[in-house]
Amino acid sequence: MPYKELGILLPCHSLEDFPTHYDGDDAAGLLAGWTGLWHPLLIHQAQSIVGWHRMDDPPEDLADRLLVVPSVSADGLPTGYVQRARDSGATVVRRETSRSSLIEQALVGHEVPEHISDDLVGEFLALGYCYLQIQLLTRQMRYASNLDELHFQNLVVAAADLAMAGDLEKCNAKLQACFDLLSEERDHYYSVDAYIVDIIMLAGTTLGPMLRDELSRDIATNCVLSAELANQLSKQHSDVAELVKQCIQENQLTVVGGEFHEGATSLMHPEEVLDGWNKARDVYESSLGIIPKVYGRRRFGFTSNMPQWLSRFGITAALHVGLDDGSNPESSQAKTRWEGRDGSSIDAIARVPLNASLHETYLSLATKLGESMDMDHVATL
Repeated sequence: MPYKELGILLPCHSLEDFPTHYDGDDAAGLLAGWTGLWHPLLIHQAQSIVGWHRMDDPPEDLADRLLVVPSVSADGLPTGYVQRARDSGATVVRRETSRSSLIEQALVGHEVPEHISDDLVGEFLALGYCYLQIQLLTRQMRYASNLDELHFQNLVVAAADLAMAGDLEKCNAKLQACFDLLSEERDHYYSVDAYIVDIIMLAGTTLGPMLRDELSRDIATNCVLSAELANQLSKQHSDVAELVKQCIQENQLTVVGGEFHEGATSLMHPEEVLDGWNKARDVYESSLGIIPKVYGRRRFGFTSNMPQWLSRFGITAALHVGLDDGSNPESSQAKTRWEGRDGSSIDAIARVPLNASLHETYLSLATKLGESMDMDHVATL
């Protein structure tokens, strides 16, 4: 039987107190539960987008419902509710942290047409995530939602219907209209651009297939690559080094680099630092055919002399964050001017990046972005 309604049970009273503080599997379960229900087949059957209910006040009309119960909500349900829901004809997915597994369970007994590609499904899932984050961001910025929910739902359902019918061109047009609506909603309370800077942190163990996969996404990005690693890349992974060169030439990649070896710069003689920079420039040029214009390093070692040195070597910007040992002064603004002891200064991003490998980063994205919109002259993550 087709589903008549899609729902997720949440441990909150409204979206104002949506739980963005969870991490690990709890965060993964919330994200999987919300976005997984935006599969086009599920929306086509239900003829509506995902609804949510409080875990302590779950729905009573259970026949032909699809209910997702994340792990953070499971213990708050009335005792025996899940069994009663299943006995009444509902499909209940509990404590699932993998979105693909959740979708697989939800689609048991339902055949997905062959023309529904993974990429198209991904567009619907991304729309569901964006919808949630826009709703949370609206509240984070202390505004009331101005989105026409009925119109938005009609567009999503129409896109799902067109997807099931195989009219992918019109389906994509409807999806674009949905994303445009969400963009307009955000413009009501923050009408200027906000920036998300993608930074790939490299190590000696990630220079091969992992870096190749990242660069094959055809998305402009940045990578922190010391001259020592650049030398290793060209010698051990020449094919990936060629791909890096190609991405640089096509303006798809910016290399953030610096010294040949990330030593304790503050303890080194200036002439030793100069020798390291000259060696690094030669290595970058021979390995990648470029000399980085943006400075950055993983390890502690920033000093007040650096803006002067960086300006001398033609560096125009810097990533002023340490990601390993030690600590660095933090700016009140994400984008700032890094001034040295002689008065030299360069543009810098001075906020520690968010870890894109963690589920909680995506769950709390609206909160972090809202804080940046409130505090920073240029909202940047």
